[in-house]
Amino acid sequence: MTRYADSMFLPGSFDSHWCAIFYSFLMTVFLAVYLMRVLKKLHGEALEEGNQSGWKLIQGDVFRFPKFSILFCASVGTGAQLLVVAFVFLVLSLTDIVSPIRRGSIIIGIIIPHCLTCSIGSFVSIRLYLQMNGKCDWACCVVLTAVLFPVPVAVVFLWANTVALSHGCTSALPSSTIFTIAGVYALIAFPLTVVGGIAA
Repeated sequence: MTRYADSMFLPGSFDSHWCAIFYSFLMTVFLAVYLMRVLKKLHGEALEEGNQSGWKLIQGDVFRFPKFSILFCASVGTGAQLLVVAFVFLVLSLTDIVSPIRRGSIIIGIIIPHCLTCSIGSFVSIRLYLQMNGKCDWACCVVLTAVLFPVPVAVVFLWANTVALSHGCTSALPSSTIFTIAGVYALIAFPLTVVGGIAA
């Protein structure tokens, strides 16, 4: 068994690969600069030709409010919250607080920041909803923001966990852990979602 642990294919330590992170960031910056130059060149050519008729034709469609504005605003707020959660998770991973070696640290590193940043998602969604002249249904938008991401994830997780339990798999979570996660969401995340919606 030790010959597999001493394999040359495994890294000696699981530290972050700083060179790979730096090079991927550098490539992203160069690609963004190149695209900005191309877009500026194309925009300059369009202005020189004076071709504004296409924009005048689609201007009304671009600035029209969407038909289901509550769902749109809740989706934008949930997306903003998930971006913040991804950034927090990357920072936690880089500082070695979250490590793939410790069992369960990745899941905890996603659930806890998600619960603590619920106010950001509802703030963004309600602010956008008020910019779209929404007045009366802001509470519905808050509730939709609170359940838009966690409910589908919970349904898929509960189905997968039920299948794992029925097959006797040891990686299935016990019901006490599931109730703990549901309690954390109900007692921390949902009130923070309401607070963020009121603050907007």
